[in-house]
Amino acid sequence: DGSVIDLMVLLNLVTDNLGKPFCFMASVVDITERKKVEQMKDEFLSLVSHELRTPLTVIGGSLKVALDARASEEEVRDLIQSAAESTDVLSDILDNMLELTRHQTGRLQLNNQPVDFRSVANTVIERLRSYGATQRFQLDIPDNLPKVKADPLRIDRILHNLLDNAVK
Repeated sequence: DGSVIDLMVLLNLVTDNLGKPFCFMASVVDITERKKVEQMKDEFLSLVSHELRTPLTVIGGSLKVALDARASEEEVRDLIQSAAESTDVLSDILDNMLELTRHQTGRLQLNNQPVDFRSVANTVIERLRSYGATQRFQLDIPDNLPKVKADPLRIDRILHNLLDNAVK
């Protein structure tokens, strides 16, 4: 059809009983899909590296400046707080990566139980505020909303990711 594909060619030297080269045997394998998967993996690793580098830079920079003898006690406290918040961000990124891996390998186990969505939302909002979010959050959840059967950890992560992206 005119499309371009990636091939891998394997050559094997065939010898006779005396060890004298007799001929070559060639195998040709279409590795187009493998190449696509490798490219996706490389793009994913690049994205993950970028996402991990940001909080690590904040942690490293904050701690180095906090160790400087010229920093005031208040500055040191603020810098350590910044490092702690970035540690939480880093932890969230790693948790999300683990969740993705569990999902892709079929090992994701859900813990379905009745979940009070209002309570989860308030917890997520408080966590975002503790990370330094200054935006105003407004919950509009009906008082009579029944509990839903879901995995509270996954609901928390989904809502956290959505609101964290909105904050950013």
